[in-house]
Amino acid sequence: MPPSILFCPNKDCANHRHAPGSGWYRPYGWYRTKAYGKVRRHACRSCGTSFSRRTFKLSYYLHLTIGFREILYRLAACSGLRALAREYGVTDKVISNRIGRLARQAIGVTAGLRPWQGRSEPLAADGFESFIRSQYSPNNVHHLIGSDSQYVYASDLAHLRRKGRMTERQKLKRECLERLAPIPPGEIRRSFERICCGIGDLPWAQDGVVLHTDEKKEYRTALAALRSLEGKITHVTTSSRVPRTFDNPLWPVNYYDRELRKDQASQVRETTRQSREANNSMERMYAYAGYHNYFKPFRIKERDSRSHAEAAGFAAERVQSFRERFFRDRFFYTKVSFNASEWLVWLRAYHTPFTQAAGAGIPGYLTCRPRRSRSLPRAA
Repeated sequence: MPPSILFCPNKDCANHRHAPGSGWYRPYGWYRTKAYGKVRRHACRSCGTSFSRRTFKLSYYLHLTIGFREILYRLAACSGLRALAREYGVTDKVISNRIGRLARQAIGVTAGLRPWQGRSEPLAADGFESFIRSQYSPNNVHHLIGSDSQYVYASDLAHLRRKGRMTERQKLKRECLERLAPIPPGEIRRSFERICCGIGDLPWAQDGVVLHTDEKKEYRTALAALRSLEGKITHVTTSSRVPRTFDNPLWPVNYYDRELRKDQASQVRETTRQSREANNSMERMYAYAGYHNYFKPFRIKERDSRSHAEAAGFAAERVQSFRERFFRDRFFYTKVSFNASEWLVWLRAYHTPFTQAAGAGIPGYLTCRPRRSRSLPRAA
């Protein structure tokens, strides 16, 4: 539990960014819950928003106490959503909600740590091929990885048209689907632009960054269009036909791809547990990236127990401080600075091909909207 209430949760309140010490909120009654018992409520003297200490907890708005740490570690051990739901006796939507919260915790930690990186390193970027719902909606998940540390700096999704050999019946089905919801061209380039824009937020980007990719023309086009990064990035290409051995500059991306294939149930090749919704898929990606960056040992066989974040140059004490908050304190997006890819995941803004519009049904707590007023007793 936080030692004190430090700010108003209403993002439009003057006490949200910088609360004026003590006395800015007042008692506002109590309420009872089956999960947490009797809970004290408070109200901001400036805007009138009511809240409790649980407003600042990761378990905010939840009525079932399920361990977040256990879910993250089981997710990283290739457990599927329905397997986790059966184990905890809940629905798969409950598990998906917890994973979404863990994904936003991973985003909050990554964004909060970003200004404190102590050293630079070369970067590698490439696409991880997968699909959502069916083979008719393939995609590339671009990853930006530290060459020395294998730290995951950013991930972004790009939808593609189905390619490769198809029967006439399959071609006809693809045409019918694309007439209903065509895949816009240039997704690869735009996705790569987004993760490259995140490079400019790194504290050492001003000194120059070496970026390794394969020879895909969309990558060169994207970098040429980013005037803000002109002169800051040295783009080095390597043929995708060169074996991805340890000496290959693109090895870090392949290493992380392998980790995803073996640790994520929805990414195992030829699986019946494929992703069915784009935002849920990316939330699982970011939740796993949080596990990989901050909890997984850097080198298990060599008994190097540092996290990948520490190997990337973040101070061990600072990483430990954020790691303690990971399963406890709720991150508010107004308190940290996100890049474009992180915003898309936080706001669930990705579109799932051939389904509903992006961003549908965003919970109010994601954007710090105040809760509806309740008839709570006022304290004297």
